[in-house]
Amino acid sequence: MSRKLQIGSGTEILDGYVNTDLSPLKGIDVSCTIDAGGLPFADDTFAEVLAINILEHVDLVDAMREIPRVLEPGGRLVPEVPHFTSADMYGEPTYRTFFQPRDIRIFYRRVVARLLL
Repeated sequence: MSRKLQIGSGTEILDGYVNTDLSPLKGIDVSCTIDAGGLPFADDTFAEVLAINILEHVDLVDAMREIPRVLEPGGRLVPEVPHFTSADMYGEPTYRTFFQPRDIRIFYRRVVARLLL
């Protein structure tokens, strides 16, 4: 059975995933950060990493170093982030990164290059 990781689960606990969050909330399997070296998992551990509405809250460069590290070769990253034109982007003080489609493509090439090695 392939392992799946959800980063920044919050209260949205998913069956079949290792659910992580910075806060040790009910249902969280592992409390950790996504900062550099923050994911306490071995390299090539997960077939899928789900990052729904979390990447805008963290240092994107650190996150995009950690996520490919824990993805197994051929693994899949499923990110969801708000577009920079969203009115919600400007009312949330914890947002650190604004996204346009090009941003994810830049990191996508790095993820693919690392996973194909």
